[in-house]
Amino acid sequence: MSNTAPCEADASRVSDRFRGGGREWLLVFAVLLVALAFRCYRLADEPLWHDETASINYLDAPSFGDFVARERPGDPAMVPLYFYIEYRLWKLTGGSVIVLRVLSVVFGMMTVVITYATARRIFGPPAALVAAGCAAVAIQQVYYSQEIRMYALYGMAGALAMYALLRVLQDGAGGTTAPTVWWAVLGLANAVMLWTHLHGLWLVLVQGAFVFVVRRKDAKTLALWTAVNGPLLVSVFLWVSTTNPESVEAHLGWIPKLFSEDTKRYLADSALSINEAVPGSAAQPGAYLAADPPPRWDESLHLPTVAKILIGVLWITLTSTVTLRTLRKRRQLRACARVSEGDRAHAERLGTDLGLMLTWLVAPAAILIFLSLVWRPTFLPRYALPSTVALYVLMGGAVALMGTGRWQWVIGCLLVGLYAYDTTAFGLPRRPNLREAMTIVDGQPYTEGDMVLVHPSTNRGPARYYSGLPDSAIQSYGKWEDLPDKALEVANAGRHAWVLVGSQMGTPPDPGPGLRERGLNFEYKAVPGAFMLRVYHVMPNK
Repeated sequence: MSNTAPCEADASRVSDRFRGGGREWLLVFAVLLVALAFRCYRLADEPLWHDETASINYLDAPSFGDFVARERPGDPAMVPLYFYIEYRLWKLTGGSVIVLRVLSVVFGMMTVVITYATARRIFGPPAALVAAGCAAVAIQQVYYSQEIRMYALYGMAGALAMYALLRVLQDGAGGTTAPTVWWAVLGLANAVMLWTHLHGLWLVLVQGAFVFVVRRKDAKTLALWTAVNGPLLVSVFLWVSTTNPESVEAHLGWIPKLFSEDTKRYLADSALSINEAVPGSAAQPGAYLAADPPPRWDESLHLPTVAKILIGVLWITLTSTVTLRTLRKRRQLRACARVSEGDRAHAERLGTDLGLMLTWLVAPAAILIFLSLVWRPTFLPRYALPSTVALYVLMGGAVALMGTGRWQWVIGCLLVGLYAYDTTAFGLPRRPNLREAMTIVDGQPYTEGDMVLVHPSTNRGPARYYSGLPDSAIQSYGKWEDLPDKALEVANAGRHAWVLVGSQMGTPPDPGPGLRERGLNFEYKAVPGAFMLRVYHVMPNK
């Protein structure tokens, strides 16, 4: 009896700590309200950017098949599910941008709910509240929950698939068969994920590898997983076989190499770059100008960078903590297994659940990084978006395993608060505001020969969308240094030139000195936002 008491006491403490109640559901409701507020704040004011107009500019197609024929040459790696939903909603609502944004909000809210359910299933209510709180306010979740793009659906489907797999493994433990409903949910969620984004393939393959490892002696479970997912994988491979490899290489060549300056830019999912330049200083790329909006007080104090660093520290600390403490508890329970089958089952469940979360977190990104090293650049953070849910679950589990309720509240609120600040520090609007920039352009009546010169090239699509100018009047340039010479050419022809310069990180470059060196007369305006734009109106040379 002396060997069983410590195990029973420990199990009792865990059960008491994780017991929910009316207070829990009030807190869940509060978390969902916060999530909705973060996603809906100024939602109608959010301008369109390149990725969104890449499909919206073709939604006037007379049929969905015609839409795919127009969309696919510029996006050869696309799969059609999200675009079908987007196309049908566009037609039903008469071309409503806000409805398409609300669609992503719905998917994002469902991800918060699934995050809560996953964390509660493994670690209990305190962990679930922390995990859902992170999903509610994190910039990665909020940004894509407003995006007219497939990522909110992709993330939600991936989270649901992994929750269904968790239920399959838990309910099918000990030689039993999981309820059919969870196998059906797993198959449906994987289908939605794969037909929304091709990089969902890696998560499906990771699922299969994990099932094979933990259920390698369970022939029935292995056969069911193959029957559910095998036809799905075949269908996606058939779709991929219709893709032109040369077109993929041509249109995905912009993805940066792992060890490059561009990678730092694409990894900057928050306000990481605090510009040290003095307003009105010499015009170097990224310098502040006197006419620019001044940095916020928190930017001047480097607080966004501090918050991001603290979040990174918590990522490592909390995931390491929950891993070590769960493994230690598993060893304790296994030591009692000779007298308690319940402890043995609990230990196996802890190991499986922890292994599933860690695999979900690490493996998809690791596969993309490996492909980038041995093949071609493939990794972008958003391609592994579903894995962020595993990170929130693990951090919530670490908070729940802390000794007292007071520390759970302190660390949990600190973590969620840092995520919330990180999101609010990102700035508004969250996308380059080509709508306002083109409003400035439209203030000057257009005459044939006037030109709008855009950098980077990704801003051309939104400029076209928000302008009534002919497409030929809007030209994009990969190098901002080329803009002054082109502006001089237009001005010498007696026409107006508009130079629109943006940046995907920090403040944009300033072609102003180049314009002055060429003797050009121009007016300058800044368009504020998370991604500031600079607008130069170059007058004709007479």
